Amino acid sequence: MPNLSNPLHHTKQNGILPTNNLYTLQSILSPIPPQINSVSSYQLRCSLVNNPYCIPDDILTTFNTAGTTIGQLVSYQPNEFCWVDVPNGSYASIAITIVDQEERFAKLNDTNLLISLIINELAYSL
Repeated sequence: MPNLSNPLHHTKQNGILPTNNLYTLQSILSPIPPQINSVSSYQLRCSLVNNPYCIPDDILTTFNTAGTTIGQLVSYQPNEFCWVDVPNGSYASIAITIVDQEERFAKLNDTNLLISLIINELAYSL
């Protein structure tokens, strides 16, 4: 009679030890979909900017989300200033937008967003 008090206890049957354990593969799909961040880069666009090197020409700078996941702080500090021309004139407002690489508006849940713009008057020498 087999010893059932310990399920891990192996007993000999007819003088033969049991064979190796058998493993089966099983895959289960989770009912919760994974959160994958499809955004690889952001564009900071400004209505004052006239950047001849970008299409569209209102792109001030771009930055990526390297090393972050959904819900983490994205911090971008450029190594040097990015000087871009601003057309002459008077402006009543400045529109700044942040879009992803497919030009979809970024969903930002941060109430403490800080964007610094440095405007420098260009001195022409004749």
